[in-house]
Amino acid sequence: MVKITNFYGTSWCSDCKRSKTFLGEHRIPYNWIDIDENEEAALIVEKINDGKRRVPTIEFDDGTYLVVPTNAELAQKLDLLSKPKHKYHDILIIGGGPAGLTCALYTSREGYDTALVEKSALGGQVGVTERLDNYPGFPDGISGNELADRITRQVEKFGVEFIKATEIASVDDMGHCLVAKTTAGEEIDAKAIVIATGSEYKMLEVPGERKLLGYKIHFCSTCDGPFYKGKEVMVIEEGIQHSRSQYF
Repeated sequence: MVKITNFYGTSWCSDCKRSKTFLGEHRIPYNWIDIDENEEAALIVEKINDGKRRVPTIEFDDGTYLVVPTNAELAQKLDLLSKPKHKYHDILIIGGGPAGLTCALYTSREGYDTALVEKSALGGQVGVTERLDNYPGFPDGISGNELADRITRQVEKFGVEFIKATEIASVDDMGHCLVAKTTAGEEIDAKAIVIATGSEYKMLEVPGERKLLGYKIHFCSTCDGPFYKGKEVMVIEEGIQHSRSQYF
């Protein structure tokens, strides 16, 4: 799989925000370069784009570039896309966080033909958690990324079909089966569908908040903290997670 070497963008670019969110959800590492703060990088972007400063311009280790890519183009380039191998399953699980993966583990071990659809990275929010000290079986703690990978490997061992980087647009009851349709128009039939789409971060619900999400307002200190190295930031949280984010 190709890797991203440099992500050229700006802090005000909405397409940069969208691409950064997509890469963050899939736990894809990259080197962020703000061309407004780096004239040499700006010249590189101009050279790639025939004198224009088009962002995001994303450079890969195979020497290729994507300029203002869609999420689908990024997913294809990074080999994240996976189409359903089979049209019919006993059970379809929508959501690949800890709940969805655990459900898939149990159903597949019981002999049910199981497929799991996830629009982001398998593991859900736990995958971007810096460290877990309250998960049973790990007295010394474990990083969220490692735990997500371990659970995924365990589920994969029992033959669950993972349909990654795929979003479900609708679910219909056809009488003899349930039909889930993806945003790409693919249909997946199943006897039963389990919806395990997880939770969302709590919002402050103040004016301008949603407009700045992923640009100036973030929820994951380990994901987006490096963008603000050496800068002043404000942490709005409560409990132990507050102190951890401040420390990071």
